[in-house]
Amino acid sequence: MICPTSTESTPRTIPKTFTNWVRALTFTAARSFRPSTRGEIVEIIRQTEVDGQRVKWTGSIWAFMGLSVSNDVVIESDDITGVIDRTLILNRLTLADESLRESLVQIKGGTKVFNVNRLLHGLPAAENGGGDDEVGLSCDSTRRALPTLGGSGGQSIAGVMATGSHGGDLHLPPIADCVQAIHLIGPGGQEFWIERSSGLTAGTEENTQAQLRAIVDGDRAAAAEMCNGILVKKDDDLFRAALVSVGRMGFVYALVIRTVPAFKLQETRTAEIWETYRANLGAENFTAFTAEKYFLNVLINPFGNTGQHDCKVTERTVEACATPSSPPGPGGDDFIGWLCRQQDVSWIAAILVAAIAVLVLAIVGLVEAVSIMLAGATVLLGVPLVGWILAALLFAAIAVIVAVIIALGVVIAALVALLGFITFSSGVTPGELVAPRSPTLRSRSVSRT
Repeated sequence: MICPTSTESTPRTIPKTFTNWVRALTFTAARSFRPSTRGEIVEIIRQTEVDGQRVKWTGSIWAFMGLSVSNDVVIESDDITGVIDRTLILNRLTLADESLRESLVQIKGGTKVFNVNRLLHGLPAAENGGGDDEVGLSCDSTRRALPTLGGSGGQSIAGVMATGSHGGDLHLPPIADCVQAIHLIGPGGQEFWIERSSGLTAGTEENTQAQLRAIVDGDRAAAAEMCNGILVKKDDDLFRAALVSVGRMGFVYALVIRTVPAFKLQETRTAEIWETYRANLGAENFTAFTAEKYFLNVLINPFGNTGQHDCKVTERTVEACATPSSPPGPGGDDFIGWLCRQQDVSWIAAILVAAIAVLVLAIVGLVEAVSIMLAGATVLLGVPLVGWILAALLFAAIAVIVAVIIALGVVIAALVALLGFITFSSGVTPGELVAPRSPTLRSRSVSRT
């Protein structure tokens, strides 16, 4: 049994074009819905299948792959957010291990990771993370945190899990391992409560299913969050498949997550030479080198300089809660970091035009110099011995200048290509400069929710 609700007032866009965060993937859905309730999601899936179409859901669309691509129907998860009051469902369940209860939170799948962090710390949800109210936070025993994170806070929590995202925490499993149960809306709008075989909840699948249905039947607020026709599955293989599903198992409506007491980290950033630093990460030194580190991230510049490669190293260590918090200080000159923070780099076009003009003038000057040197060498060839030596030196210099002219020509060609890309691409971001947009994708290989 399914529990749909009307979608007449559900916000929708017909059609809607989506572009992922790095602007490397674009697709257009015939219809896009932005529901805010569980029942709307059920009805959208049900009706889409009745119409013989495909339906997929989106998080923050940060994946590089076409996980959320559907040219038929897309369900946007941006309004499926927030913590589900623990008194509605969690506190009424009989757990296999009661000691876990206070560490659990039931969070809706569209909640951005930075907002999960804020909500766990007792702060209200925000449009973006990193606000002034996040500076100098305490980590007393009343505060909670995710045990580990992915690489950034802008992804939806369900998207982080579904794609197996991970960060640079050295001695911890990926963030998906903190999930204890999954509330999934699958084909036909059928809802599932999926756990590991060991079980978050006590008893058999039938025991937990009866308990969930009784909770929903006795509380209208709980019924808004879960259908009384929900099916319970306690199976390791199914749990793993639904957890890191890359969006193919259904809409992840909510997750039960195990949290830890809030803690503090101290971050340090240094500039290193990769050829020297990499010895720390070899088999002989890695264990000792990373023993006291919580997090390690190494960014290597692939463009070497005299056989060496610069790298930026970020390390984090755990600090006592009593350690005073301090905002990060100025980071010094970091052009690449500054460039990556820009949302629109179309202004680079003017710089490219100027650079191309300078290089063209340089080539013109070099060509003129070659012409003069050829004339001089021709004259010197008429002078025996000394003239021949000087002419040979001039010809060698001409060869070097010609090589420089060719190299400058290659640089100009590359700059012209980049200029054309920026000029004819609207809203260019640094991500698009790194990962040029691929052709529009279609959904032939994407399965229905």
